[in-house]
Amino acid sequence: MATISTEGTYSLSNSYKGMSYLLAVSEKDTSTLVMTRYSPGHDVPASAQWFATVAEDPPYYRLHTASGGSGLSLDVLNENGTSSVSLHMTGTGNWAGQRWRFDTWPDDSYPFRLSNSYTGLGAHLDVYSDTLEAHLAQGEATGQYWAWNPVPVSIPGSTSASPTAQPTHPTTSDSTAPPAGTAILSTGAIAGISVGGAVAAALLVGLLLFFMRRRSRLGARSTHAPHDHYYELQDETGWGPRWEKDGLGLEISSPAPVYTMGQRGYHGSAGESGLSTPGTTRSPAELDSPAMCAELDGSR
Repeated sequence: MATISTEGTYSLSNSYKGMSYLLAVSEKDTSTLVMTRYSPGHDVPASAQWFATVAEDPPYYRLHTASGGSGLSLDVLNENGTSSVSLHMTGTGNWAGQRWRFDTWPDDSYPFRLSNSYTGLGAHLDVYSDTLEAHLAQGEATGQYWAWNPVPVSIPGSTSASPTAQPTHPTTSDSTAPPAGTAILSTGAIAGISVGGAVAAALLVGLLLFFMRRRSRLGARSTHAPHDHYYELQDETGWGPRWEKDGLGLEISSPAPVYTMGQRGYHGSAGESGLSTPGTTRSPAELDSPAMCAELDGSR
């Protein structure tokens, strides 16, 4: 009788189907046990991970799966007393059919044969050749030789070293997948951004045209007088006008004619005396002549 570890989880495979099949709880009926195909390099499903707890009469053990926990144990379905051959998973209790022993066999790859306290040492754990369901059988068939191999602990984020292991995500989509945390805009959001950008551009162009036209109109209204014009200003005493030529102080005494700019010269106001008779016209050249300048200088 062999002693096995009660730490960790293990897989059960037999000499009949090899390491590519593991004894597991059926997906169709959780009480049924069947050999399930397994691809090396992949994680062992919880339904095929077994662990042992010590029974009341050591070195017998109860056998449980990771999917069912210690509340369910491998047991003999009592259909024909101690000659029963069917197996199932049932609630853990103090039943002889739930107490299993491991006997060694001279085979390094599949060194154990399993029997239970209820049906005795003559009936061993075996599988049917067609359905691969587990049952008890007499004799020494290859399906009765088992390997109890520890299941590697899966580390989150780690990758298998097996060359047959498949990537978690298809490699063809890796190059086109967006980075983590990247937000993807919907078609409606993209259309809204496009329309908003077009409206903003139109407003900007409109404002630019408005300011250009406004500047053009202001420039047309601010036409300057000819360079040699004279302008009437009030002198410092407040009693007579003063005439300036381009900012130079040329003053005349009051009363003095008031000149306004015409299309062809300067026109004196009617009824005024001084440099010009009423209604006469003086061109810029005449006003800028030496005689006129001397007359303006003497009027002070």
